[in-house]
Amino acid sequence: MNIATALNRRYVNYTIVMLTSLCINNPEHIDAYLMHNELIDDDIILMRRNLKNYDIDIIPIYIDRNMLPDNLITNEQWSIETYFRLLMIDILPESVDRILYLDVDTIVHKNISELFNIDFNGNFICAAPDCN
Repeated sequence: MNIATALNRRYVNYTIVMLTSLCINNPEHIDAYLMHNELIDDDIILMRRNLKNYDIDIIPIYIDRNMLPDNLITNEQWSIETYFRLLMIDILPESVDRILYLDVDTIVHKNISELFNIDFNGNFICAAPDCN
């Protein structure tokens, strides 16, 4: 199962919780692609250490800020990382043929393989409306 998320240093611990809940409820191999532009090696080491008992690979993907336009709106709720999901098709390895994006503040309460394997009915992308 391929999972993507986007984060900055303030959300490392949230990401660990999200990925732990995902692993507990989905006992299969997970490749977790972490899109970022400021994580340091210690952040990645911390995540890997906390998730070492699960079948998960943490794959950091550095996003150069210059890949996005300068005029994007950012504020307390919308950080630059909010926009990283829009780059997934350009930055993920070609070997990734399906991926599920999860926000770092998500808690996974059950197996999500049905969601991950949903039929796209010929579409390239599926999305859910934001309830807020």
